[in-house]
Amino acid sequence: MNTSCLELFLLYYKEDQNINQDNFFHYFDILYNKALEEIKNRLNNLPINKKEYSLEQISKEVFNLNIDGAERLNMYYKVQFEAMIYVFKDYYKIISNNFRDLENFYNNIKFHGALQYYLYLYGNILCILGEFEIRNGIKPIREFVIKNRVDSFEVFNSSLNLKNDNIPLSPLLSFNSSVFLIRQSIELKLKNMLGIDYILDIDNKELVKIPGDSLLDFVFNNKNIEIPDTIQKGILKKIHEWTQLFIHGGFIINIWQIHIAHIILKDLFQPNSYEHDDKRIFSIYGSVKMKKNYYDNQLDKEIIDYLKKTYKYVSNKNIEIIKLKNPEAIIY
Repeated sequence: MNTSCLELFLLYYKEDQNINQDNFFHYFDILYNKALEEIKNRLNNLPINKKEYSLEQISKEVFNLNIDGAERLNMYYKVQFEAMIYVFKDYYKIISNNFRDLENFYNNIKFHGALQYYLYLYGNILCILGEFEIRNGIKPIREFVIKNRVDSFEVFNSSLNLKNDNIPLSPLLSFNSSVFLIRQSIELKLKNMLGIDYILDIDNKELVKIPGDSLLDFVFNNKNIEIPDTIQKGILKKIHEWTQLFIHGGFIINIWQIHIAHIILKDLFQPNSYEHDDKRIFSIYGSVKMKKNYYDNQLDKEIIDYLKKTYKYVSNKNIEIIKLKNPEAIIY
C-alpha cells in the first residue's frame, strides 16, 4: 500500500496534543493542495463525464440509491466523485477558517474531531477512486483499505457507553450515529412543527404509529405552512431513505454524504425572528411559520383527514392529536 503524505500527517496530528500552530497549517496547506491535485489527475484519467456539478446538482442526485444498470451506476460514481471533491475542499476551509487563528487550537476537541473526519473522508475518497479505477482496468497509484461496516457487538457496547456518558465513540459509530440523528431530526421536525406530541387511538387507548416520513407530503403540499425555499421535498425524502443504509445495514460508506446532508438540512433548523405586538421575537424554531388562526382551528382536522385517507390501518380509527405545548414553528 502506497501511503500518502496527507494520510500520515492526519494520522499523526489527530492524536498529537502539543502542535506547533504555524508548522501545522504550513504543512497542512501544502499536503492538502498536493492531495487535491492528485485526486483531480486521477479523475481526469477515468472514463466519466468531465462536467463540474454545482452543490444544487450534487444535492439532487448524491443520495439516490437506484443504481440499477450500467448507465445509472456510472452516474452514481460521477455524482459521488463530484460530492467528495466538494466536501474535501469545503472541510479544508472549515478547518482553516475555524482554527488557523484560534489560540491553543490543538487543545480544542472540535479540532481533533475535524481531523478525524477529514482522515476518514480522505481514506474513503481513495477507496472509491481505486475501486472505480480497477473496474476500468486502471492500476491505482495509491490504494486505501478502511473498515466500512459496524457489527452488532460494537453497536451494543457503544449503546452502553452512551448510557453512561462514556464518550467518545469509535469513529465508525460516530458516523453511523450522526446519520441516525439526521433521520431522527427530520422525523421530529415534521411532527413537532405541526405541534404533534403524539397521536392517540381514543377507543383502544393506545398510541397510533405512523411512518417517520408520513407527514412529508402533507407539509410540503400545504400552502398554509411556510417552509424555507431551500428545502425541497424530493431531496428531503431521498435523505430520509438514504439513512436506512447506514442504520439498518451498518454500512459506513461515502461519508461526504453526511456533510452534504447537514448543508442541505441546515435551513430547516435555522433560528429566525418575527414581529409580534410591535416587538421582534426570536425563535430557535423560526424556520417554519403558520398563521395562528390556521394552527388553532384547522390544522389538526386536516392532519387527521390526511392520515385516514393515506393509511388504511388508521382509516377506521377514532384518533386524536395530543398537542405539544410549544410547537417547533413560529405561530403568528
